[in-house]
Amino acid sequence: MFFPGGLNLTLSTQKIKPDNVTINMYDAGIYWQSHGFHIEAEYLYKHYYDDAFKAVHAVDAFASYDIPTSQKSAIRYVTPLIRYD
Repeated sequence: MFFPGGLNLTLSTQKIKPDNVTINMYDAGIYWQSHGFHIEAEYLYKHYYDDAFKAVHAVDAFASYDIPTSQKSAIRYVTPLIRYD
């Protein structure tokens, strides 16, 4: 879902069975991008059927900023970022 002002929200669900265990995954992510900034966060919940494994909660987030270089350079931006997993 796109919102005004560079904001985006994504929700998803998946059901997979890679071997003999069915896994349900639920994901929610949000990001904002404007004026060279990009800030993003995501949450994932993974549930295994029949309690084959413990449920998993995962969070990751990052932020970056595009620093423009000279217009005559082959490199257009230098982008430092920080990330949390």
